[in-house]
Amino acid sequence: MAITVVSAQSSKISSLFETELKSRKGKGMVILLTRPASVVKARLKQMNSKTELLFIDTVSKFDSESVVTALPEDLTGLSIAITECSGAVNFVAFDFLNELVTYNSVDSVVRFVKFILAKLRGVGVDCIVFVSSDGIDPKLSSALKQVADKVIKK
Repeated sequence: MAITVVSAQSSKISSLFETELKSRKGKGMVILLTRPASVVKARLKQMNSKTELLFIDTVSKFDSESVVTALPEDLTGLSIAITECSGAVNFVAFDFLNELVTYNSVDSVVRFVKFILAKLRGVGVDCIVFVSSDGIDPKLSSALKQVADKVIKK
């Protein structure tokens, strides 16, 4: 039931994210904001990952049994998708969370982050949030530090 924020250079996030997913046990939910689920699935398969994952893909329209699509500019819809799926998983991982600022105001993203991470904590789900340290908005950075149990800088 911990919230961990991993802050790294943009160029390192993909490999750190994939390594984290591979190391996790149990069933997880992955919220993808920069890469389609098909790409991440293929990469994890190459890495021989055995982690069972449900994907919320905001990048492509690929829809399958283990992939739910959502629009990154629709934070309410994204929140509903995450909430509906959270009961079936024991961890949630967000790739590149600061990408949401591309589609929404910083204030909206900060409200979303505080709401969804509190909601996930309330149902006992571990969260790991990856953010780019390259130019993260100070308001978003501050909000993440306030709700995180642990901040890791890579």
